[in-house]
Amino acid sequence: MRSTKETQSEINRISQAIQAIEAKNHESTWSRYQNGSMSVSIPITPADLKKLASLRIKLAKIEALNGKTKTRKTNPSDTSNSGSVPEMLTEQLLAQRWHCSNSRLQRWRAANTGPSYLKIGGKVLYRIEDIRAYEVASLVKTRAEA
Repeated sequence: MRSTKETQSEINRISQAIQAIEAKNHESTWSRYQNGSMSVSIPITPADLKKLASLRIKLAKIEALNGKTKTRKTNPSDTSNSGSVPEMLTEQLLAQRWHCSNSRLQRWRAANTGPSYLKIGGKVLYRIEDIRAYEVASLVKTRAEA
């Protein structure tokens, strides 16, 4: 475990590095041409942008560990980090799960077929228990299973 002093020192070092990269943006130059067009030259390189992104991520992690900022809620579609399944799926996620188009799910809703769904604030959500129940009800048994 790091001490509070070491952590603050790391935060300061990262913040200074971020400020140094962002300061390059203020060194930009504008050029006006005779044909009326303009161009801007910003001395930030793609490597600077990558470093800036990694520094911001590192800073956010340190601050999250220290409880200074709230951790970002995970996207329901991102189940790679956790073993849990989201409680609800969007139309797009269900279409991916079933390898079908969004329009198929829309047609089913218009025809009152398919799994039950919620419509909250104009957004369509499917509860995972309704999806599983629909999948079980749609299961076709072969003679070998009967």
